Amino acid sequence: MENFLIALGAAAVSGITFLAYKHPDFFQKEFSNKILIVSMVIFAAGALHDTGVGSAHQALIPFLKEGMENELQEALTSAKTADYVYLASLGSLLYGMFLSWLAEHMKKENASNQDD
Repeated sequence: MENFLIALGAAAVSGITFLAYKHPDFFQKEFSNKILIVSMVIFAAGALHDTGVGSAHQALIPFLKEGMENELQEALTSAKTADYVYLASLGSLLYGMFLSWLAEHMKKENASNQDD
């Protein structure tokens, strides 16, 4: 299953890159802003989730019985957002910015080729 997901991700990245290169107007209309917005929303959701977990930890401290600190810390550590979520959202944000630049560059390139 993992290999299938990796192949599916590679196919999606290749397809979106092809659209930005060969069909820049369509890419900018349909994908450019959406990739950036989804990446930022995922990053913000992870940060807000981690903030909530930290706040819960602080709020529960007065109610802990003696010797339960380690159990609470383990439970809250497992509830935190995985680091790869942040890395993937930042990577897709940067890649989306690159594709937006590529689409704009290709539009200018196509326009200058039509003028010649």
